[in-house]
Amino acid sequence: MKPSSLLVSALASGILPSLALRLPVERRTVASKGFVVSAHGCQTGNKGQLGLVNVKNNIYFTNITLGGVEVTVNVDTGSTNLVVVPQSHMTGANSTNFGPVLEGYGGGVAVDNISYAPFKLGSLRECDPGELNSSAADAPKGKAVVVLDTGAAMSDIPSPIADAIYENVPGAFFADEPGLWIVPCNTTANFTLDFAGQEYPVHPLDVTQVLSDTAKDGTQFSFCVGMWQPFNLGPTHFGGFDMLLGDAFLRNVYTACIYNYGNISKEGKPTATPYIQLLSTTNASEAAHDFKVSRKKQLSQLPPEAPASELPCLLELSSCNGTSNGTAQAH
Repeated sequence: MKPSSLLVSALASGILPSLALRLPVERRTVASKGFVVSAHGCQTGNKGQLGLVNVKNNIYFTNITLGGVEVTVNVDTGSTNLVVVPQSHMTGANSTNFGPVLEGYGGGVAVDNISYAPFKLGSLRECDPGELNSSAADAPKGKAVVVLDTGAAMSDIPSPIADAIYENVPGAFFADEPGLWIVPCNTTANFTLDFAGQEYPVHPLDVTQVLSDTAKDGTQFSFCVGMWQPFNLGPTHFGGFDMLLGDAFLRNVYTACIYNYGNISKEGKPTATPYIQLLSTTNASEAAHDFKVSRKKQLSQLPPEAPASELPCLLELSSCNGTSNGTAQAH
């Protein structure tokens, strides 16, 4: 089937492994006598007094890194915004021409053009949009051109995105020879792609693939690889697009049989914009439960999963002074 190219507005929004995260949180006690909020009656319109008490006066803090600057923040479940006042210049921040934008918080406002910067909380980090430097000359900054390819099992994506998916998974490592991330088979991820503001969750079963192999000594074992692999799709390889989304993505969407490849004039000028219609078929919460059941059943029918520490030698990788035998079978 002919691949179709799309412009992805923000790749991999919410690449957060579903793992327990330990953060250094500090509790501080703040002196307070409570406070009173004036409220209007919903039906009578009469003013009333609604008393709110600050119980135990505990405020929790942790550190984040934003634009290369470490900032201490108050962990507040009642706020939808992240507000920081850094004491030094954020050298890692990048400004844009979008704006000015007015953002209100509390009793004040901030007005400026939009900027972006790498963000890190504990071992989790959000991909820097600046890492998406498109090889397509006409792609807007921070956006990527992708190809939908039904003939590809995996998805090939830029290395920083693949690293963000797998590098924080305990026991995961990157094997240079085949160029694959090797991960524990119980690895799950809350992984969502964003096309033009529409979110498309990826099923955890499409984040990793189970393989089986036989070592030189006859030992049979199973292991898993990432289905979203780093690949260089730059101008020296495939020009005009940045990543290739295969079945690892396409199993999560219904592709409408309405394609419009656009049109061009005799002079080669575009006269109609190409498009394709996608409908998400994956429910993220249901998929998480399905993964646990399906992966457990799958592994029960295969040779035992090998410990991560033994895989380099079992697979004869260079880290064990050997070469890969390439005989692994997919399931």
